[in-house]
Amino acid sequence: MTEHKVLLEARERAQLGIRKLREALQKEFADRTGFIVAVNGSYARQEVTSGSDVDIVFLGTQSVTPAKEAQEVFMPRLEGLGFKAPSLGGVFETALPVSSIRDNIGGGGDTNATITLRMLFLLEGEWLFNEKGFRELRTEIVQAYVRNASGEAHLCKYFLNDVVRYWRTICVDYEDKARSRNKARGIRHVKLRFSRMLLYFAGVLAAAETYDVPTEQKQAVLERLLAMNPIERIRHITGSVSDKAIAHYADFLEALCDEGMRAELEVLGPEYAKTPTYQRLREAARLFREELIEVLYRQYGEKHEIIKALLI
Repeated sequence: MTEHKVLLEARERAQLGIRKLREALQKEFADRTGFIVAVNGSYARQEVTSGSDVDIVFLGTQSVTPAKEAQEVFMPRLEGLGFKAPSLGGVFETALPVSSIRDNIGGGGDTNATITLRMLFLLEGEWLFNEKGFRELRTEIVQAYVRNASGEAHLCKYFLNDVVRYWRTICVDYEDKARSRNKARGIRHVKLRFSRMLLYFAGVLAAAETYDVPTEQKQAVLERLLAMNPIERIRHITGSVSDKAIAHYADFLEALCDEGMRAELEVLGPEYAKTPTYQRLREAARLFREELIEVLYRQYGEKHEIIKALLI
């Protein structure tokens, strides 16, 4: 498998940042209980670039109150610790009880925000405070998805369908937000077609690996795979088959690390589409998507149950 300098450097920045955040949270809250602090986004995926913010989520294990109190104390300190705070108004802005992402999967109260948090928690999340609580919550959510997947020949379709639902949700959300002239459409578009697509694809692979596995082992398979970051998971499952796709992804990260290129992507209005960086990354995104499709067919074959499940 080919390793890329940009990926190595991004992983190192992420690991250093996560260690720093864990130490700060432990120092602040010591042995306090009642909440979990996790991180999503580029830090969790271990692909931190120069413009990365830190997407921290606070979850109350019983009542949401301890999580809210911890959030109010810690979030104003992020910049002083050297981190860029997440954007206002996003899904990470409000602390939530764990029940909101664990207990109502697909129900009437399962909003765009809760499905987003649940999928990010599973597909890319990493713990910052209360590791035990974080791992227990992941186990509980995976158990909820696996309970209906009986028989070796069955995929965990409950999980797979939610991965697909999340991907389609963020695609629709992109179109809605793209109408605003106050948001930089270029960078949102390339992130959708690279980091969001990578996350989706890594989730599909995790679901595919539950096929032809005894019922009692499906949960362990999912938990083991979901403990990996997306690139690590893809490489673990596919090996060198995914090298070309990962190379295109490295090109995307290289652009985000370059301040001049990133500035082109952050141009407001339709002018972003004329910039050289966007033009190049749009083509790279097309090739990235084609390579991911090729990886899926080469890894499983066109008659595998994952292919059928994605189609119908």
